[in-house]
Amino acid sequence: MANPYILKRFVPTRKFKAIIIAYEDKDLNQELSAQLIFGGVKAFGRLPVKASEEYCAGTGIQLNNTIRLKYTIPEELGINPSDLKPVDSLVNDAINKKAIPGCVVFLAKDGKVFYNKSFGFFTYDSTRKVKNTDVYDLASITKVAATVPSLMVLYDNKQINISDRLSKYLPELQKTNKKKILIKDILAHQARLQSWMPFYLKTLECENPQEKLFSRLPNSSKSVKINESTFINCNTRYKGNIYSKKPSKDFPVQVADSLYIRKEWNDSIFHGIYKSKLLPKPVYYYSDFGFMLLSKAVANITKKPFDRNIDSLLYKPLGASTLGFHPLIKIKKENIAPTENDLVFRKQLLRGYVHDPAAAMLGGVCGHAGLFANANDLGKLMQLYLNKGEYGGKRYFSEATFNLFTSRPFIRNGNRRALGFDKPEQDLKKQSPVSRMCSDLSYGHTGFTGTMAWVDPQYNLVYIFLSNRVCPDASVNKLAEINLRTNIQDIVYKALNKAHLDK
Repeated sequence: MANPYILKRFVPTRKFKAIIIAYEDKDLNQELSAQLIFGGVKAFGRLPVKASEEYCAGTGIQLNNTIRLKYTIPEELGINPSDLKPVDSLVNDAINKKAIPGCVVFLAKDGKVFYNKSFGFFTYDSTRKVKNTDVYDLASITKVAATVPSLMVLYDNKQINISDRLSKYLPELQKTNKKKILIKDILAHQARLQSWMPFYLKTLECENPQEKLFSRLPNSSKSVKINESTFINCNTRYKGNIYSKKPSKDFPVQVADSLYIRKEWNDSIFHGIYKSKLLPKPVYYYSDFGFMLLSKAVANITKKPFDRNIDSLLYKPLGASTLGFHPLIKIKKENIAPTENDLVFRKQLLRGYVHDPAAAMLGGVCGHAGLFANANDLGKLMQLYLNKGEYGGKRYFSEATFNLFTSRPFIRNGNRRALGFDKPEQDLKKQSPVSRMCSDLSYGHTGFTGTMAWVDPQYNLVYIFLSNRVCPDASVNKLAEINLRTNIQDIVYKALNKAHLDK
């Protein structure tokens, strides 16, 4: 960050593989120097003067390729910033309507981040503003950000075949009604598995034995709405000897702050899945069960805990430091967005602990939920997908494998899903998870907590939306009602198409 003549002081210069001359010590020079170091920008500079005998005028290193995301402005991509202003209006309107307390919107095209903006606050009391670097509970994005990449690597290494029965890798299924289900059917959500099961309810009972745990209408006791016809009593307590406030040999699994569950409950949850009934027909039916089983199979094959395997395999080498399970181990609590104020099960405002109850009872790590990240780190993973398995000069899985997992093997049966990834709905009579302007090549996933990660190869686009719409009440889903995530996509596609026409 100085005059080129400073090179005279670098003696002997042979100790340095390279030296960046950034001239002035300004914010932009610092930012571009950092991006040059990690491979986000190219280098064409030449010394304008003779700095020393070794560094003459015209000396320079030319770097023609970028290997990581670049951070820039819309104009570099030919996008008019004013065409993106409606995004701000939509988000601020959603905040005013209390669909979300706040959010982060991240957009990258051609490997260049041109929009990364935070809105609102962590909670509706407006005490903590959202920052671009804040971490959110990704919910079901875990399926495509942890389980699917784990399987793609195993598939590449010929350690798993998606046409096999899952029971080949999870022997305990052999004696169940799930012994014949295929991995590819699980990934496409057509393995006849139930959607989910409220395992936590088996650990609760009413404080007053005269009261019922469930009711069709709100009763005199404080109750929480589960669905349109079911309310649950908040005056509950934990059944004896299932939970502890402190960890111990018998209670090693942390569910939430100062809440630990008996180690046997891991087996109890999976036995509940093993014993669950199958649906009568193999039609598309969204299920968490399949991904819970898949993560258990991955752990069996790799002989490593599911979270440690994917962290060392992908997140660490990717440089995605906030992406992972158990965020409180490495991230300050104040930088993690809170989710639900759980009045029934965990009886606390959740912050840094997974929102999904089943994942929580399994210690915060599972194949269907449990991941946390900020938008930038999730964006790196999605860019890896857009690059079909390569990022930062490293290949993580083959292009052929990635093409397989993003294909639609059962589209003729009316199943829009790829293998793990969600896809746009082709049938205009059915609701699509994304904007109708998304190309049919696009793929991604949404999350119950109010999140979305979507990639469109036709536009070379990565779109990330992170919010905590479940804070403080998960039963209210105004975010889905107003279609905020997909409406933002509409604005982005219109801006991209206009930029293309202007060229």
